[in-house]
Amino acid sequence: MTGISGKAIQELAARIVAALASCDNEEQTKFAGIVPFFEALGYEAANQRSFRAEARAGDPATPAGRADFAVYDDGTALMAVECKSCTVRLDRHTPQLARYMAALPDAGLGVLTNGLEFRFFERVQDGGAMTDDPFLVLDMRTVAAEAIDAETEQFLKLIAGDDFNADDVSQFAKRRRVTAALDRWWRQQLREPTDEFCQMVLRSQDFSRVNRKLIASYRGIIVDAFLKSLAREVAETLKNVRVDRHGAVRLPPSRRSNGIITTQREYEVFQRCLIELAQSSRDPIERTHLHQVRFQDYDEHFAVFVDKPRAGLILKYYEGFDGGDYFVFRDGQTCRDLAAIAEPLIKNYREALDRLDRRTPDAGAGSEGPDAEAEV
Repeated sequence: MTGISGKAIQELAARIVAALASCDNEEQTKFAGIVPFFEALGYEAANQRSFRAEARAGDPATPAGRADFAVYDDGTALMAVECKSCTVRLDRHTPQLARYMAALPDAGLGVLTNGLEFRFFERVQDGGAMTDDPFLVLDMRTVAAEAIDAETEQFLKLIAGDDFNADDVSQFAKRRRVTAALDRWWRQQLREPTDEFCQMVLRSQDFSRVNRKLIASYRGIIVDAFLKSLAREVAETLKNVRVDRHGAVRLPPSRRSNGIITTQREYEVFQRCLIELAQSSRDPIERTHLHQVRFQDYDEHFAVFVDKPRAGLILKYYEGFDGGDYFVFRDGQTCRDLAAIAEPLIKNYREALDRLDRRTPDAGAGSEGPDAEAEV
């Protein structure tokens, strides 16, 4: 595997996905998708010394006492693999893999797979329990549709047959686990910072005495400051992306210049939209069109759209409307809280891409055609 390129991995994934389309049970899944994957990693299915089928992992007299596969090195188990049919969801089967890992205390890596999805689990410490959540999930459908990322390619090389190094694999898994934990922690702090976090921030600003009353007074200010800072960082990144790809050097300006002033809050809303769309976009086509997300300022509202202000309309933002902010999406959904726009935003973004791709008028657009502005 060490010599296999990302393109070769992608081609392998495409073959596996195609082969599994005609499978409907576990044995077929093993031969069509799971064994080919491990063979690509350098394991020979015929070599039962290193890649053992029905490996003893508990009481061998019972079906629950044998793992579907286990990888060995000089008699020491390195990896346990539990297989399911490609028609089966994996969520309920983690405990079964955990039992095999408990029966193979030397194995530091566990794999739960249905051929389409490979979930990799680690053992937290020697002889300890397997983690509850995978540190890496490899979806062959996603890999087949787009280039594999460098980090995942590095991991596959680490577990290749000739290069498997338990310490390196353990370190990789730990970094992934810590990164995921920090990501969850940071998102939580952005939504609702803990007292401890607020205390740390306020102490960095030379407050002599930080108590609960002070924290309560400044919690909203802390959230707002961090979100604004994040929005500015995204804006700077987007500048660089546009310079690299499109030759532009700034965020898209308003196309109206008849005295309309785009406020700081409207810029923040636009940048927040870019952040949410970047986080929610999974499909390659969705990510490809992110650079076409723009805004246009009007007398009464601020519009965010893809490519075309009418056919690609995503939402209209009314600042200070009826005593507060107000968001109206193309499909008619409304909300007043910027923190609640993520779900309707990605939905309307996808619908806008559909309209632009089909290039057909919306229902009810009348004689004005696909570029007619929606009444929302």
